[in-house]
Amino acid sequence: MADIVEYFNWTYVNTVASEGEYGEMGIDAFRQEARHRNICIAVSEKIPINADANRLDEVTAHQWVSTAVRAGPSMRLVRLKPQGPGPDMGPGT
Repeated sequence: MADIVEYFNWTYVNTVASEGEYGEMGIDAFRQEARHRNICIAVSEKIPINADANRLDEVTAHQWVSTAVRAGPSMRLVRLKPQGPGPDMGPGT
């Protein structure tokens, strides 16, 4: 993920991770790598592993609104979904 952020020259990002070993370890690794690359994590949230698509949309919308004013038109939203078994996050995710 840090490679993607660096490729697009993003320096200010938000993160959302699922609670539990997979999500928390992944975001911790990203946080360390981001620090080495001078990438600022503005907002970082965790959601329950059993969260439905509506909850994920709520968190995403909250992060979008809380950051959009500061970031302006350069802001982009990227949602990555892990492969394999896990909660159904709905169509298009």
